[in-house]
Amino acid sequence: MTDHNRRDNSHLLLQFTDSHLCESAFAKLRGVVTVDCLEAVIRLAAKSFPSPDAAIVTGDISHDGSPDSYRMMAERLRPIGGMQRFLPGNHDQPGVLRSILNQTDWPTVDAVGDWRLIGLSTHLPGHEGGRLDRSPLEALARQLCS
Repeated sequence: MTDHNRRDNSHLLLQFTDSHLCESAFAKLRGVVTVDCLEAVIRLAAKSFPSPDAAIVTGDISHDGSPDSYRMMAERLRPIGGMQRFLPGNHDQPGVLRSILNQTDWPTVDAVGDWRLIGLSTHLPGHEGGRLDRSPLEALARQLCS
């Protein structure tokens, strides 16, 4: 289903970032209940940008890496629809994220019309920053050439 306000050749992508969800739905970060904040943003996005082609969810999806935090994300995103891709941040647990959110391994290459969305994880366990090693770039090159 497409939004009739868009031109035929346009595509709508939504990005949600840094939700910092925790195992408890009542957990606060800097005084804010993170799941409440996420729900408000998703409601606004669904109202303002209906029928997106894709939702990209990036860095620090979870604050504690718990399976329940990723389940909360999946439940909250269900009404958005469209293709959904997830990229971990430094607080995330990539293995748990992949299994709960049905995320394929990185790199990902997805077609949205004539666009190719490329997802590369720079997750570096135990570090604030990230790094992109040669291996994912080589895997990406193989995917793009096939």
